[in-house]
Amino acid sequence: RECLTKTNQRWMLIAQDDPTTTMLLKRLDYFWTSMPEKTPEGFERPEKKDDSAYQKSFVGLNSSIRIQTAGATVPIHGETLSGVHLTEVSRWTAQAYANVMEGLEALPLGAYEFEESTPNEYGDHFHRLYERVKRANQEGDFNHYALFATFLEVDDYRIPRGQDFVVAKDRNTLELTEEE
Repeated sequence: RECLTKTNQRWMLIAQDDPTTTMLLKRLDYFWTSMPEKTPEGFERPEKKDDSAYQKSFVGLNSSIRIQTAGATVPIHGETLSGVHLTEVSRWTAQAYANVMEGLEALPLGAYEFEESTPNEYGDHFHRLYERVKRANQEGDFNHYALFATFLEVDDYRIPRGQDFVVAKDRNTLELTEEE
């Protein structure tokens, strides 16, 4: 959202693989297309300047977002970023994660860094990071924040009762098995 509503923003979104990168680009396009000409906060939908497979930039704002995969050698070098969003980090290889972490050392003071993922493996690099940050938060260090949220807490993952696109037998009442 920052790239679409604020001036002079440079963001990077790094995903675990090419299909996810493509899907995220489609989501960004959907967000831009769905944005009203003027938002309730008073932001006008910016005109797109670059619209490539890996970058979107916006006229008038001098802002852009670049999207790429974690497998790039060191994808952050050469950029002065306002923020970086690392998605599905638990799915990255340890080497890809190490390469990106090396690049994050170049983030300017005040830049945002978001790392998010669904669980993958107990003890993997993302799990260790989460536990380290959680311990630091418990000790009063809030340079980073650990936040755990389940899918049940996000309305986008809920289907209202009676929707036509739900399997007919599950339309009104969902009955779970013992295992579920």
